[in-house]
Amino acid sequence: MNSHARYGGEDQWTEANANALCNEIIEALRGQDWIREHPGLPLIGLGGTMRTLAKVEQKRTQYSLPVTHHYEISEEAMENIARSLPHLTSAQRKKVPGLAKDRADIIVPGVLILRTVFQLIQGDRYVVSGAGLRDGLLRDYMAGGQPVVPDALKDSIRNFIHFGPPIPEKRLQRIHQDTVTLYTALQGTPPDQADARILYASSMLHMAGKQINYFRYTQHSAYWIMNASIYGLSHRETILSASAADYHPKKNAPAAE
Repeated sequence: MNSHARYGGEDQWTEANANALCNEIIEALRGQDWIREHPGLPLIGLGGTMRTLAKVEQKRTQYSLPVTHHYEISEEAMENIARSLPHLTSAQRKKVPGLAKDRADIIVPGVLILRTVFQLIQGDRYVVSGAGLRDGLLRDYMAGGQPVVPDALKDSIRNFIHFGPPIPEKRLQRIHQDTVTLYTALQGTPPDQADARILYASSMLHMAGKQINYFRYTQHSAYWIMNASIYGLSHRETILSASAADYHPKKNAPAAE
């Protein structure tokens, strides 16, 4: 908001204003040596700007699922957004698919700041986080001084089960073990790390939807998995976990690439 007030007073951003904002960000981070110490890592963004940019990219690519948590945006895609949005008028930006009208102005400084930081850290991609500052503040308040959990996925699912339907965790663990056994028998090899996470999430949460509707619980379980912002899964793994939880032999389950 402040950046828009200082640099984006006109209907369209000029090249000079855009460069001035980017140079201010570069100058502000000049003394932070840690910025350049780990190149090749993703830039994880949280908040409304990052989620909005994800929605814009999803509309552009005609992505079929309205899920942004852990959605990945390539460097090229974000560069295209950063080059195009500043040169549109405010009225034109309000018509961009995926871009809410109330963000038509503040989205420009947001994407310019993100791109500048991305270039400074030499990132390899952008990743959207469904978490926010409130999540961090709550954790500091509830578990201040405690170490980060060793397995984010298991801890996230444990919390989900604790507040979900009363299903014995030992039963879910047994279902997970049987799922891994079946996978290994069919594939001839144990699951790799990605498949192991998918099997674990889908096994442990496949009955979560019973809290909403017993007769359609698989559909509700899938929705819950996709929208619960589960930690420890990539965006693709989240979607596949939801598909696996919703699978039933009588359904025509779509094949995932």
